[in-house]
Amino acid sequence: MLKSHLHPHILHTLELLRNYGEDIAQAKRAISNSPSAPEFPDSEWTSVLSGRAIDLDHVFTGRYTPGPEEPVTEAISGIEFSINHPVAAKRITTCGDWVFAWGRATRATVFAFPHRRDELVAYGEYIEGLSRALAPAVHARVLNFDHTVRKRVTSAH
Repeated sequence: MLKSHLHPHILHTLELLRNYGEDIAQAKRAISNSPSAPEFPDSEWTSVLSGRAIDLDHVFTGRYTPGPEEPVTEAISGIEFSINHPVAAKRITTCGDWVFAWGRATRATVFAFPHRRDELVAYGEYIEGLSRALAPAVHARVLNFDHTVRKRVTSAH
């Protein structure tokens, strides 16, 4: 597919991902030094800036209830770093939890990709609407659907 056939927002996202990807560590430093940056887990900033799916469990857990750590290797500018990545101490189990985490994830993503605001808000409203329309007994399916959609979308670029 030629780039000229892509929506301008997608082209802009790809351009920003390319720019952030040149030096993710520097991009994260710039964000952490910005007084207007939303509070967000460091590991998930890496996901945002590299175009990977955000782990909403980590966002929900936040920095206040860290669980055990698991080793993760990341390559930045051709150099591999091995770091310990906190395992979420809590998992999202309700749609209310999801709405909270999605709001934080949306604020962080919009900080890095301002042009994506409407898309992210609309998606959040869609998932929230699904959960309101369905019985609580099937909310786990809504959460699984969301997880699958976000993984698929981020693997497409």
